[in-house]
Amino acid sequence: MDPALKSFRRKRSALFLIVILAIVIVSIRVCKSGGHDINNNEINATIPIVENISPSDSDNLLIRGKVRRGENLYTILSTGKIERTIIPEIILKTGEIYDLRKIKAGNIYYLNYDREGFRSFRYDIDKNKYLKISRTEPGIVDGRIIEIPYEIRIEIIRGTINGSLYETLTAQEKGGGELAEQLATLYEYDIDFNRDIRKGDSFLILLEKKYLNGKFSNYGRIISSEFINRGKKTSVVRFSSAPGKSSFYHPDGRAVKKM
Repeated sequence: MDPALKSFRRKRSALFLIVILAIVIVSIRVCKSGGHDINNNEINATIPIVENISPSDSDNLLIRGKVRRGENLYTILSTGKIERTIIPEIILKTGEIYDLRKIKAGNIYYLNYDREGFRSFRYDIDKNKYLKISRTEPGIVDGRIIEIPYEIRIEIIRGTINGSLYETLTAQEKGGGELAEQLATLYEYDIDFNRDIRKGDSFLILLEKKYLNGKFSNYGRIISSEFINRGKKTSVVRFSSAPGKSSFYHPDGRAVKKM
């Protein structure tokens, strides 16, 4: 076998064992601790992003990256030129509050460090929250999951179909493709958007829009909607039966989702 290939495989196996060991230790710590209270009210400050800059260029550097397929927390932290001795502590602290197996390819992360080494690590879990690990003193880190402090506005979106629903909303709204998917799912039992939709059909959506620092970020919940297809109007309304539980119904009380 090629010596270079054997060396590569040995290094890959060693890295795999390090990550597995870290996960096992985290599991033991979590079981002993019984969980932690997490402060979800920290305000998300805006920080200028500097990508892939050498440590000699600044005293405070922030690398913005995207998780690649096959990457894990160890490999991400290793790219930041931070001190290797603190990486196990960061991994352990992260595992106490977030399942390391849930780190997804394509999600954004920020790695902040200075001349003294690691300062903070942020991983965007989804559009509503992120994980943040920070250095509190040399060799010691603290972590929390932070809810993004959006301003939620109730707004109306209305439009007329010109082409497909996706094309219409994408041309009309920022992030309209995501909204088109939500709407298609909402009406999937009433309208076939591949065959039934016609130019001139219209829609109206009452929904939540999320803003951050005064700028639109993403969509929240759809509250109600009406769609006119070939002259026939179909309306749906969200109804909450309990905190965190809601379903959509037609005005006559029929559930939108068929059993």
